[in-house]
Amino acid sequence: MFKNMELKNYATVQFQLLKRHLRRYGKSPDTETLHKIRVEIKKIKAILTLINTGVKRFNAHKNYVPLRNIFRKAGKIREPELIYGLLLRYEIGGIPDSMIPQSIHEASLSKEFQESIPSFINIIEAHEKKIEKNIHKIRQKDIEKFIKKQKEEFNLHLQSKWNRGTLHKARKVAKVIIYLSALTKKTKKDLDPFYDKIQAAIGLWHDKQLLMPIMKENNSPKLGCLRRESSRERNKIKELVSEYCS
Repeated sequence: MFKNMELKNYATVQFQLLKRHLRRYGKSPDTETLHKIRVEIKKIKAILTLINTGVKRFNAHKNYVPLRNIFRKAGKIREPELIYGLLLRYEIGGIPDSMIPQSIHEASLSKEFQESIPSFINIIEAHEKKIEKNIHKIRQKDIEKFIKKQKEEFNLHLQSKWNRGTLHKARKVAKVIIYLSALTKKTKKDLDPFYDKIQAAIGLWHDKQLLMPIMKENNSPKLGCLRRESSRERNKIKELVSEYCS
């Protein structure tokens, strides 16, 4: 049976980076490291989903749940800093700390996360071994077939009624396509730069959606300006999709 060494090496690198970022956060906590932790978990989730479609009796969800726990805890710590960063970027003032989700719990959540890092790493290493046992069953054609289905799913999201939920799902699928297309033999041909452009555009639009409820509740005078900017970014998404579909 063909052993997909590229996939195995890719998975090994993601697990190594995840453990490295966790250890780094344990020594020096910062939001950028939390972001990197979450990115590596997203990449590992993409690998799990790929294996799930190509290997019978492999349960991607069951294998992902422990990692999802780490992902969500990192997200809760990072959320207030993300919002503070957006408020600073768009020069929005007058928002009290009490209105920023998780802001009053950030320090305690960070400390708890740091204390849990040794157990997180043990969990990761245990699941890394389980995944390695199944990776060799994935063939090159399985990867190409999987990416093709992901592109079809992405197109379905774009054809649905656009809202925060559907666009967020489309962005997640676009990222999976980006992460795993590097493992195909036709990388340059298959990976249209559109996917990176659209996920970035949706990300900018999504940032505004996070801010607007907070600004609305605080009667921020810049709410109208942000709404107009959000509308322009939504139009940019439409332009990208229109070019992609033409």
